Amino acid sequence: MPRFGTRRWPTGDVAVHAVVILTIAVLVGGSWWFAGRHLTHFGAPDEPPVGEDGRFPGERLAIAEFGGAKDTAEDVRYLDDLAATTMLTPAELRQYDRGETGRVRLRIARFDHTTVTALLAELPQADEATARAHALAELQLSYGFEVPVDAPAGVTAHLAPDVGGQHVGRAHYAGDGILVRIDVRGAERARVHQRLMDTVDEQVKAVRPDA
Repeated sequence: MPRFGTRRWPTGDVAVHAVVILTIAVLVGGSWWFAGRHLTHFGAPDEPPVGEDGRFPGERLAIAEFGGAKDTAEDVRYLDDLAATTMLTPAELRQYDRGETGRVRLRIARFDHTTVTALLAELPQADEATARAHALAELQLSYGFEVPVDAPAGVTAHLAPDVGGQHVGRAHYAGDGILVRIDVRGAERARVHQRLMDTVDEQVKAVRPDA
């Protein structure tokens, strides 16, 4: 019967193998040092921003890159933070609260003649996000947003009459549990109208509206 035992490597072969292993380790380590040591691990604490938008491609609260001088408002992360900004009416805040809003993300972009505010909120249920989007759109009608604006399917957008020299346009929609609100304001109605349409067209590429 054949006997199975421990194979003995000649001393020279052991030395050669050791040198090869050491060389591979040095090459791999060197490659990491030059090419990979600045790569951010997903989920790592204190991770630096990635890309111009400052978010990973998989970020659910994705705001489109629509230009302007930006204020990312990174301190607004949850509903309490949002309430402190006073940008929403009490009735609007109740809709976000009813939807059990989790994370929120806010960006303000200033242009020469208009200001755009994009607000995204993450809700635990997709159908709840849809219901809140519809309720918020209905609220806008009671605020005087009576002029409809052409928008992609699933998005509700309106313009309000001139109030104190300001025109305001707003859009709401839901996409996969994300509640999206776009607010555009400025002194010229035509510019507000066009900016609202352009911004919505870009944002639906980042968060697709539910069918």
